[in-house]
Amino acid sequence: MNRVLVLLGLTLSVGALLLGLSACERKAVDTSAMRNVVLISIDSLRADHCGCYGYDKPTTPALDAFAAEAVRFANTYAISPWTLPSHASMFTGLYPDTHLANRPRSKLHENNVTLAELLGKSDYFSHGIVCAPFLRSYFQLNQGFNTYDDRISRTHRPEVRQIKTSRDVTDRALEFLAEQQRQRRPFFLFVHYWDPHYDYNPPERYANMFDPDYTGDIDGLRISHRDDIVPGFNPRDLQHIVALYDGEIRYTDDHLAELLAELNKPPFAQNTAVIITADHGEEFLEHGSTGHTFTCFEELIRVPLLVRAPWMETEAKVIDTLVEIVDLFPTILTLAGQPAAEHDIHGYDLLPLIERGQAPPREVFFCETQQGRRYGWEGMRGDWFSLRDLAGMKVHYFRRGRINATDLFNLAADPYEKTNLRKSQKELSEQMALQLRRLHRDHSRQARQMDIRTERTKKRKKRKTREEKDLEEQLKGLGYVN
Repeated sequence: MNRVLVLLGLTLSVGALLLGLSACERKAVDTSAMRNVVLISIDSLRADHCGCYGYDKPTTPALDAFAAEAVRFANTYAISPWTLPSHASMFTGLYPDTHLANRPRSKLHENNVTLAELLGKSDYFSHGIVCAPFLRSYFQLNQGFNTYDDRISRTHRPEVRQIKTSRDVTDRALEFLAEQQRQRRPFFLFVHYWDPHYDYNPPERYANMFDPDYTGDIDGLRISHRDDIVPGFNPRDLQHIVALYDGEIRYTDDHLAELLAELNKPPFAQNTAVIITADHGEEFLEHGSTGHTFTCFEELIRVPLLVRAPWMETEAKVIDTLVEIVDLFPTILTLAGQPAAEHDIHGYDLLPLIERGQAPPREVFFCETQQGRRYGWEGMRGDWFSLRDLAGMKVHYFRRGRINATDLFNLAADPYEKTNLRKSQKELSEQMALQLRRLHRDHSRQARQMDIRTERTKKRKKRKTREEKDLEEQLKGLGYVN
């Protein structure tokens, strides 16, 4: 759609003429009342490995300092335990079984309405800086962005597992901010940090930071292709792998500190909302596996969420109410002073909760991965869904063809999901599993109503493009496809 640019110094009559040229052209926008928004996503960052969430190691000093000035949501759930569907939910306000970017060869269908598209209607300039293969523009999460820098994400296999990206991400974000100081239009900036994602091979200083006394020979490489890190693995060696993960977090945090320092300076300190979160967590044998993607247990879906905006009115610094990252879509629209989306979404605006303590009217919390596996990397593959209620009862439902399995946990008494209650509370287990399946059907029905279809990059016999070959190698290197 063409934009009418109303320049300073033009007379009202000329301005009116320009505005009346076509019904399709935009009206002039008063940018003085608008606010910038920066959304920062840190891949694979567990909430319980951040100092501001109670972790006893200095992994996140910059994030902790930011949290002291922000609103911290103590109980935030990711929508999926892997990158593509989780970020697609941030950008659309929809669950994965509605937006359908939920398989390794899925793309975000064009009938989804993205955050960047809605902000663009009010002349926001949207820019993305990403470094994960699943965030490449090939998967169409760049829909609505004016510019989308995915150059870092194009690293070839096997380097994609081991490259350090935080330095480049921060430098590119600082370059963008410097350019915006010379512009007169508001912006939405999406920044994605990748380094906490496996493999865990931080620079030497960070590799020794959290486990300096280790004398063994275990490293954090090839996490998705190893058969030695299984239940019964040497606890001391596992401790070292976790320390390497912590080193990756600290390495990322040190570079994040530079970006946050710039955002603390004028003019951004006065006119920019900053949100920091993660797409999912990480597992270290809590339920028999490593990495992420396969299950919806708590270690994979509890993520940090911090929100700071100079114009927010709140006395609360920590909010215990359960929320989901799908809530970012409507919340960012409100922070930017924009109207709510006209179509139905699954997220709730968090500003009423922040400013007035008004909790979203959500009674259950949904998560899914269609990359599910029972019992680790080599386990049975299928679809994995989970649902928890406000009381802390949580059901997991796994299906593959005619095979299905249900597990039930009481998070209030068993926060690490170790005691399965499916037999002792069979009726409740079946009721919650039924509720979960009905929700999934409702979400799928909504996708059909919105004419959102599964759009996949298929395995084909015909010659693949260079980009398809490159992407396939990346995803193989990370263990996402065979």
